[in-house]
Amino acid sequence: MLFVIARDNECEELVEEKLVLRRDWFELLAKKSIGSKYVNAEWQFAKHLGDCEGCDLELIFSFIKSEYEYTSRMALWTMVELKPECAERYAFEFWDCGKYPAGSSEDEYQKIMALHVLAKLNSPRLEAYLERAKQSDYKWLRKNAEELSAK
Repeated sequence: MLFVIARDNECEELVEEKLVLRRDWFELLAKKSIGSKYVNAEWQFAKHLGDCEGCDLELIFSFIKSEYEYTSRMALWTMVELKPECAERYAFEFWDCGKYPAGSSEDEYQKIMALHVLAKLNSPRLEAYLERAKQSDYKWLRKNAEELSAK
């Protein structure tokens, strides 16, 4: 089943439209996806965790620690809705984690998500991070910072 869900990653129909209506199946498969080779299933569960009524929201902490950059990034975005009291701290950690090599797209995208989370939370530290982003060598990080500053 995880293989099928992973193959459906472009449409997200199985998770988004079917499994969120079946908490028992959603939760079982979400747990099985964590750390599996089915990364394209894992990030979908991280992204849609809040859509599954009654699901164990503590799963978000497993997804945010994923070895897969995209899964952890989707988990951080989901965390804003599920655990906003934790999201800001994780945004700071994403920015400074050093998990991905400097100059890598993974590092850049983690920082971009951190900015968007800080903006969504109206963090008092957003301005400082926007300034850091504007000084970055990362093209897309600078672009996102400019767009968020213009809002």
